[in-house]
Amino acid sequence: MGFSHSFVATRDIPKARLLEGLGLTETDVSGNIDVPLEGFGLSELPGGWLLVACNDFDLPRKAPLAAISESGELICAAIEEHVMFSEAACFRDGLQIWRVQHDPDRRYDDLKVDGEPPAAFGKLRDEARAEQDREGGEDAQVDFIFDVPPKLAASLCGFEFGEGDGQFVELTRIRKLQRSPAGQAGKPGILARLFGRR
Repeated sequence: MGFSHSFVATRDIPKARLLEGLGLTETDVSGNIDVPLEGFGLSELPGGWLLVACNDFDLPRKAPLAAISESGELICAAIEEHVMFSEAACFRDGLQIWRVQHDPDRRYDDLKVDGEPPAAFGKLRDEARAEQDREGGEDAQVDFIFDVPPKLAASLCGFEFGEGDGQFVELTRIRKLQRSPAGQAGKPGILARLFGRR
């Protein structure tokens, strides 16, 4: 079974501003919530990071991250294991600073880079490509390149799905986010990708 989930993390943006921008609010439920399967969760990570994690792959594309980042820096990541697509990005001062995407539809070892990602990117990329080559390159049974974007985001904020999700406060939607026209012009939605519509 594959997962489809994402997260947004910040050290600078006040919690109220982050949640309002994401269309979410806290509930009274907290604990070791299985975020990938049960919706949205809020957690405080070491180093002062505030994290919103969820089972909505498109959250970073639907949320107005550039606008929210006018209040501070945001790191986001999304993975879609059904089609092995992954991405990570950083927004600051109302702008996208960098984005790294892996889309095996383009090429098995694809990594599309916009902007200048952190220094950790080069090492993660090189290690993943070396591992991919050791396992047979395009014929390998595992897609090691898929892990590069989420590991890059984790190198900054310390959170990676499947590595001990931890304690969360459950969140609920106060409004539904709609994908922006700019987002629609980019990567097709999950249904289009699963059923081959581009």
